[in-house]
Amino acid sequence: MICVSNIKLHLKLFVVETGPPLARHKERNSFKFFGEVTNSNSAGPSNELVISSKLSLLYTSSATFRVKFSDPAVPDLIAQFQISRRLHVNETKWLILNLRPEGKNISEDDATTTSAPSTASTIPPTLRVKLLLTGPYRPEVSSLISLGNSYFRTIDNLMGQIEPVTKALTVDLPQNLPSAKYLLIPAVPVAVSFLVLLPILLGIGIIGFPLFLPILVICIGVISGLSAVISALYFSTPQGREKMGTLLQPLYTTFQATETGQMMLYDVGARPSPKNLVKTILPRDMLGKLITSLALDFVGSMSYLLPLVGEAFDLVWAPIFAVIIAALYDDVMPYLKYFAFLEEILIFTDFIPSATIGWIKEFGPSIVDLGAKQVHNWSVVARREGAAFKNIRRN
Repeated sequence: MICVSNIKLHLKLFVVETGPPLARHKERNSFKFFGEVTNSNSAGPSNELVISSKLSLLYTSSATFRVKFSDPAVPDLIAQFQISRRLHVNETKWLILNLRPEGKNISEDDATTTSAPSTASTIPPTLRVKLLLTGPYRPEVSSLISLGNSYFRTIDNLMGQIEPVTKALTVDLPQNLPSAKYLLIPAVPVAVSFLVLLPILLGIGIIGFPLFLPILVICIGVISGLSAVISALYFSTPQGREKMGTLLQPLYTTFQATETGQMMLYDVGARPSPKNLVKTILPRDMLGKLITSLALDFVGSMSYLLPLVGEAFDLVWAPIFAVIIAALYDDVMPYLKYFAFLEEILIFTDFIPSATIGWIKEFGPSIVDLGAKQVHNWSVVARREGAAFKNIRRN
């Protein structure tokens, strides 16, 4: 019976190995290595391999497991995989690695999650490993987390002091006041006056709409700003944070699992570019890109509502718009982002639908080809139906 001697882990400049297996299943001819974490860059009595190095070095490395046998005549078996493609930082993951003789080339990583065949004679040699890649957040992310925790602690302390006052105003005071129905007496004439004057107010609003539009936009902006402040204060409370966490947790988990999310959150190498960061959250399908493009062109054209203020807004919106266009259409129109930037930064050019032009460039030819095929199919059907109709008339 051939027995496993040890397992080595090769990772760039590091090589660590286990001792002999700690357990064995005779029915499946498999061996177990298990235990708790030991010292760094070592494999102690637990036979757990531990390597400590810079996260950026480990994340970009290719890990190689080498299985050695007690019989020197039996060749070693190896399994390789790219860490950045298989592991996420601070997330434990099980992998089943297909073992192969050294020197045998394969086109894909050896990591797999497929189930093994049912019979022992057809089971290829595999290595099942539990991997954990740990590392710190980037300094700016750590600073934001620390700042956020300090802010939430301050809000919690304030809420603890305000809660008795809030309870007195919302619970105790209404119970001690007379019935609220007496407040309806002054409300009745106010409501009647509003209903009577409503048609007049609507007529004035329709006639003076061009004059009132800038005021309306300013009012909407002020109301939106106040709503944002109130919402931020509410979601800073413990109850608000719990609801926000429930809503954002799936999005955060999905973003963290992406390559851009790993590069942004953890010190795994170069930081992601703004284009790649925006590309992660933008849609990639035809309908999603169309809706996004129309919305972007609409936002760009809103500067015509406020001629002077809107053009000043373009100074901020132009670079943001160019980055979004690059994330959407750089693959099909690399120069569109420069055109979009000039279209937004110049005066009286915001009517040009730059984003929609990119959508037409990417999906227009395929839509035209599909339409041409449909027209051809319809013409073939029409000819067949016409020929069949002529045959019926002849008969």
